[in-house]
Amino acid sequence: MNDPKRWLRLKTVHERVFELPLEEARAFVERELGDDPALARELISILEQRTEGTRFLRFDDAPHRSTEFPFHHRLGDYELMHVIGRGGMGCVYLARHLPLDRDVALKVLGPNLAQAPEQVDRFRREALRLARFKHPGIVPIYDVQSIDGVHFFAMELVDGLDLHRELVCLRGKLDPKVCRTTLPSEQGPEYFRRVADITRQAAEALADAHQQRITHRDIKPHNLILGRDGRLRIVDFGIARDESLGRSRVTDEAAGTPHYMSPEQARLTRNRVVDHRTDIYSLGVVLYELLTLRRPFEGDTQRDVLRAIELREARPARLVNPEIPRDLAVICQRAMEKEPTARYPDARELAADLARFLAGEPIHATAPTSGARMLRVLRRRRTALAACGVAIAALAAGYGLRGEVFADPNFRTVAFSFEPGLGEPAPLRASWIPFDPVEERFDPPTELGQPPYAQRRLKLGPGLVRLEYPAGAVSEHWRVVSAGRGTLALRLPRPRIAVAERGSRPPEGMVLIPGGTLRRKSDISGSGCSNLGKDLAVDPFYLDVREVTVGDVREYLRETGGSAPENWEIVGADPKLDDHPVVGMPYSFMVEFAEYYGKRLPTHAELEWAARGEEDRNTPNGRAVTPDTRAAIHGRAPGAELSPAARFELWRTETRPVGQSPDDVTPAGVFDLLGNVRESTISAFVNTAASDAGPKVLPGLLWQVGGAWYSDVPASGFDIHGFYGVDEGGGAERGFRCAKSARP
Repeated sequence: MNDPKRWLRLKTVHERVFELPLEEARAFVERELGDDPALARELISILEQRTEGTRFLRFDDAPHRSTEFPFHHRLGDYELMHVIGRGGMGCVYLARHLPLDRDVALKVLGPNLAQAPEQVDRFRREALRLARFKHPGIVPIYDVQSIDGVHFFAMELVDGLDLHRELVCLRGKLDPKVCRTTLPSEQGPEYFRRVADITRQAAEALADAHQQRITHRDIKPHNLILGRDGRLRIVDFGIARDESLGRSRVTDEAAGTPHYMSPEQARLTRNRVVDHRTDIYSLGVVLYELLTLRRPFEGDTQRDVLRAIELREARPARLVNPEIPRDLAVICQRAMEKEPTARYPDARELAADLARFLAGEPIHATAPTSGARMLRVLRRRRTALAACGVAIAALAAGYGLRGEVFADPNFRTVAFSFEPGLGEPAPLRASWIPFDPVEERFDPPTELGQPPYAQRRLKLGPGLVRLEYPAGAVSEHWRVVSAGRGTLALRLPRPRIAVAERGSRPPEGMVLIPGGTLRRKSDISGSGCSNLGKDLAVDPFYLDVREVTVGDVREYLRETGGSAPENWEIVGADPKLDDHPVVGMPYSFMVEFAEYYGKRLPTHAELEWAARGEEDRNTPNGRAVTPDTRAAIHGRAPGAELSPAARFELWRTETRPVGQSPDDVTPAGVFDLLGNVRESTISAFVNTAASDAGPKVLPGLLWQVGGAWYSDVPASGFDIHGFYGVDEGGGAERGFRCAKSARP
């Protein structure tokens, strides 16, 4: 079989039926693959062979890429069957160890890294660490080899799902038909006991690693695999610190995954010193997410997330979900204490408290009193509190504290701070430009003056901080003034600005889109773009002529040294795809990427106006979309429902290099607005039918605009729209491009 789509379709259907009795599986296959009898017969043949001892799916002619080995390729005594995972270091294959006739997971160092001695050394160190472990909760290693310059090691093959996939299924973000979860589907006493038990298993495994003087440093749901036998295994010790080797510096380099970093890992200074207690904190975050089905700290950018981890207290788990047992919430809270000394002293103590909870015995951890919690906040915010004390005294003297507490709840005091880069000029002036999510346009600016900026009383909601520099350079920073008490601090990180004289040509790689009036649809249930039912004015703006590519993100990570975003290990694995649109990026990363270049994400109205123009085009050139043109623009949607992994596989072949489609370019020269990938915006969904009180803005649900390679809709042109959640991981069909206001 040399057709990638048919092969992926075969594999996807097999994943859904391989555990069913043969007769049920045969009926399912005949129903799902009825339009392709040859494919159905092939899969039924494979399923029938299963009864003769075949333990895994064999695709003898499966298509492959040059960066991966062909299936059934031999590496010494190992026969590679198919890829089961990818990471920053390479691929993990399902392989058959021929001498012992058993399946293993074979981790193979990527060919691009195999040329770097330091990467080979790091890869072998990971194998040596794994070889030292004897605990059943850490995946054992069987073999380490190098053959013809290919470096690999063999591990136990765990039959199960990682906790990230479990959480995605529990949140209902995948079709239940493709979710083979091990955890109970409904939260209740059984669910919480299972969560406590798997966290206990993880803590016991970490205790063994810490006894070996190894700190994992990247505990997260992706690295915790829950087998069908109920046992939890920890994987990926690639960035682990081996304390037995000593420390070359007094501080640690930044390492880990932002949402699961401990406060000592998340510090934005170089003063990072971590030990085994960072793993205890990260495991506490995993426990919190399993209990509440949400992460304890979120933010518009990775920097915001790290600042929240360092300075904010997580919302108590029982306030998020009152059904959580009190003792389990207390255990979680102690594991997530900001100060390492306040956490469990070691992972074995954490495991012991979880065992006491499971046995119905009193736990040793106690919930902190409100006074103790306040003291911890005071210690972390000494400098800020000193300034606040002066401010509070002034308020009390001027008009009394009561006046501030009971001020207009639709406004909040905001303090802006700018972090200039070395050798870069400070901004000459700054302004705050509110964004009206109902009208989908930016309101007149409020001048903030020159740095240092005075505190301002601003209306709640989103907007732009616009910074103007010498020689006409401008950067924009998307921020949200959120509700709450006290002063809201909004930090503005250093942007990388391409200087452009005011009134001259647009910034490099962008085109000026003149303003106008966007004529909107009123049918909220159809495929039209809006539920507002009115025309909207669009101000002039700049828009990237092409979508952000894999190569753009690779360059951004290289320049900034930032943490790799979710799904980067998948989409960034093959540099040959650097000219394809990047997909799978979370909302916070897209906002941060745009901000680094002084830009922002476009609004919904801006993207659609750029696509339609004054002519109200429904296609880039205004002509009808023929089947052939649609195939060139959107690709051909697969005929079967695919898993997220299978979608990423098809993204590699179905998307095209950006900026190259003669059928998908507007008169202004903007490419791929109709196809390739759906594009993200900063516009929230507005529900006009929510109540008689007026439109209701849903800030957690954002518009995405345009068709994509995966679009399975009629050829309706620019009417294709959808939504995505702010807290969702990125999908394989959603990308983005950047915009910038064009103000005098």
